[in-house]
Amino acid sequence: MIHFYGEAQKKKDELVKLLAQWVAIPSVYDQTTATEDAPFGTSIKEALQWFEDLGRKDGFVSKNIDEHAVYIEYGQGEEYIGVFGHGDVVPAGEGWKTDPYKLHIINDTAYGRGVVDDKGPVLCCYLALKIIKELNIQTKNRIRIVVGGNEESGFRCIRHYFSKEPHPKLGFTPDAKFPVIHGEKGGMTLEFKGEIDGENIEIMAGVSQNTIPSVIKVKMPSQYKYLQEPFYDFITENNLGGTFEGSGEGVYMELIGVGGHSSKPDQARNPITKLMRFLTLNVSDVWVEALGKLIMDGNERGEKFSLSAVGKCGDLTIVPTMLRLSNGEFSIIFNMRYPENVTMECINQKIKKYIIENDLHQWEFKVENIKKPHYVDPSDDLVKKLHHIFIKHTGDTERKVRVTSAGTYASEMKNAVVFGAEFGDGSSGNVHGANEYMEIERLLQAMAIYTEAMIELSNMEIVTCNDIVYQ
Repeated sequence: MIHFYGEAQKKKDELVKLLAQWVAIPSVYDQTTATEDAPFGTSIKEALQWFEDLGRKDGFVSKNIDEHAVYIEYGQGEEYIGVFGHGDVVPAGEGWKTDPYKLHIINDTAYGRGVVDDKGPVLCCYLALKIIKELNIQTKNRIRIVVGGNEESGFRCIRHYFSKEPHPKLGFTPDAKFPVIHGEKGGMTLEFKGEIDGENIEIMAGVSQNTIPSVIKVKMPSQYKYLQEPFYDFITENNLGGTFEGSGEGVYMELIGVGGHSSKPDQARNPITKLMRFLTLNVSDVWVEALGKLIMDGNERGEKFSLSAVGKCGDLTIVPTMLRLSNGEFSIIFNMRYPENVTMECINQKIKKYIIENDLHQWEFKVENIKKPHYVDPSDDLVKKLHHIFIKHTGDTERKVRVTSAGTYASEMKNAVVFGAEFGDGSSGNVHGANEYMEIERLLQAMAIYTEAMIELSNMEIVTCNDIVYQ
């Protein structure tokens, strides 16, 4: 009888040591340093190389797939069980109390960019595999941990991986919450850009297409100094923060909201939409009217674009995450999540219709980073097996399997679901925001769960997993 949690506890110091090393690599997508040998930038290349070297040092089969992904493998067999995580992270953003790229342990809680999404959970899986290897546990199928380098900005990594490698027999990704997430929405980014009649206006917000920013900064000519009093009234009434400075040189506004993951707009107060609401109420200029046709507070479900929909995977959401306006040119990026009963054709038709009806056809519009919805029936063997293991280790029968609005590698895989590593009890949080954290104790518990899960999946004989993959 293996005492899984006891084995995980033995790995505590190693977990903290490795997590500190990996967090210290600021593996954010960087187009300026991207090359053929580093398709996502030099920092992500370094993060993938670190993981590859780790596996090789510990005696695993370790392979780099064209600098897009790295896998580490244990065992024998014709097929493999896949655990898919990612080594890239979103930009740190503002508001950190500690250095985001230096692991801090405060009250036995780890703080740093990637401790939850997704470096901490990946290392839990890696050390779980190391436990299996050290105990010399024999499995009927190989176990492979795959780490991609482009999950946060487009999924090119896993798509390239599957162009070179077969799909696993079964798989999961430790990239959200326990117990089991068996369905997820599709996703995409929408970008509008062009010229606008906003002389000497500068607006900047957002650093990542899938992150709601916490702040938006505005520079305007001095003629807008009259906005100071209504600005402070507005932020007070709407429970926002901000500053307003006016001088002969111009007006500087900073509106502070609450950022977060773009898949959860209800948990944020988006400063982009709040600013546009403020400007629409107080400025009658043409440029404000034009931007206001696209950026609308309270349009998170896409109703004003005639896009609202609800399916098995949840409801459609659309939120602006990045805004740039300078020298009369602008760019707006929206992050959209959509359920399985909505098609790309439908989305395109309705957006184009809105553009025509609102005289916005002079602006460039494009769709990128398309990710299809994914759904596995909750009665399937894979879902039931993983849920049983979760209950065995936690005693938690209250949390049910569910779907998510977030997007993960599971949507690119066959016979795959999301499995942890967050417990949903406040022991982790601030994913895509400042001060990302997770309790060390919960990371160790996840490691124990993953150890048994990988053993059990690698020995499963009968699988009735029936993916329903839309579009």
